[in-house]
Amino acid sequence: MEVFGDVHNLSEGGMYLLITERFPQECACECRLIVNDGIEEVFVHGWVAHVKELGMAVQFDEPDRETRQSIRAIMDRVAATT
Repeated sequence: MEVFGDVHNLSEGGMYLLITERFPQECACECRLIVNDGIEEVFVHGWVAHVKELGMAVQFDEPDRETRQSIRAIMDRVAATT
């Protein structure tokens, strides 16, 4: 199933996803973070750590070095624009 949401509180270890559709807690998921209007994509595997009324927290599974660097680059760009 493919769903879309807004990422909040992104870190190298996970994120909070504001979304109307939610997965069950502890469900495995593959996340595709799309940035720069689709120019850049980062894929990361994880699992649903918490489910809340407005979304869910996703804990990433030990991302490799390249994925962590890509996530860090996204975080740095977001911080520079706020």
